Amino acid sequence: MQEPVVEVGGLDALAFDLTEATTAVRRVSRRAVRSRLDQQALAGAQVEVLVTVVESPGIGVAETARALGVAPNTVSTLVGQLVRAGLLARTEDTQDRRAAVLLPTAAGRSRVRRWRQERSRLVAHALGRLSPDDRHRIHAAVGPIRRLAEAMIVQLEEEQP
Repeated sequence: MQEPVVEVGGLDALAFDLTEATTAVRRVSRRAVRSRLDQQALAGAQVEVLVTVVESPGIGVAETARALGVAPNTVSTLVGQLVRAGLLARTEDTQDRRAAVLLPTAAGRSRVRRWRQERSRLVAHALGRLSPDDRHRIHAAVGPIRRLAEAMIVQLEEEQP
């Protein structure tokens, strides 16, 4: 079965529908994971910083800010909160004493790992409730959605002064 081609005039509607759908999935999964893990809730920005550091241990504040597209002082504030929560450690950079190196603590790594596992279980269970055709369509959309995210990053970088 061939999918209909979206006309240029329909891109705004497609963009709206896609962002609404992905926002709904993210919102529901976040709420469900929070309740199932029974942990102190983290703000979305805190989660993004924590995940970035878990995926790139030793990253600096400025590099984290660039990766997330936010101001370094914002990341610094979030890092302070995560350090106080025991999820991150901030140490002095041996090559530049003015800079900090960020490392996840065992609790930080564990939290991200458990969050990802629970989120995957939740989504897998929900996918099991869908028809095989719906699951196939969602699977086929994963690659294009990733490429969409990459295209959006390129667009943002091109717009930077």
